[in-house]
Amino acid sequence: MSTVSPDLTNTKGHSEWSLDDKEFELLAEEIGVVPTRSEIRKWPKELKDKRKLQLHCRRMLRFRTKRAAEKKTMMEEYFQLEQELEQQLVLLRNVVEV
Repeated sequence: MSTVSPDLTNTKGHSEWSLDDKEFELLAEEIGVVPTRSEIRKWPKELKDKRKLQLHCRRMLRFRTKRAAEKKTMMEEYFQLEQELEQQLVLLRNVVEV
């Protein structure tokens, strides 16, 4: 995958995106045809969107992993409390029978 880097030489302070020749050739090969100017202008946005999606997927994976660990801990606590309750009920039954 090629990287797009900003060209900050613009005097107005606007960042312009540019590709070096090697990156351009690689992207052109990947696409299979020579891209139009409008397609080239879309590349930075596509790369930004792709990066945004990757970050979102990482965040969601961390969230799901954390949530699964919390759920596992809660289930373990639930079973432990359930066992303690059953033991206390057995003790109460024994006390009532005596």
